[in-house]
Amino acid sequence: MTEQELLYAIALTKVGRLNSLHQHHLLEALGSVTAIYENRADIRQAFPDATPALCRAIATMDQQLAHAEEEIRFAQKGGIQCLGINDEAYP
Repeated sequence: MTEQELLYAIALTKVGRLNSLHQHHLLEALGSVTAIYENRADIRQAFPDATPALCRAIATMDQQLAHAEEEIRFAQKGGIQCLGINDEAYP
């Protein structure tokens, strides 16, 4: 996972009203968190099953980037390896 992909993955986990099942369905449909981020303004076009509440939640994903950057810095400082669900090393 690239650092940019990690940034988007962490930001996605911080989006309110978005649980792990939603995240899994989005990843399955779009293929990557980068694709989710790039389509956040009109997620329904890429993921037609998105509810209006999900669309509103995903549209706020960019507001979570600063917090995600803090978490990445904390992990790097502590020698913590962050893994996403698409990483080969993910358990």
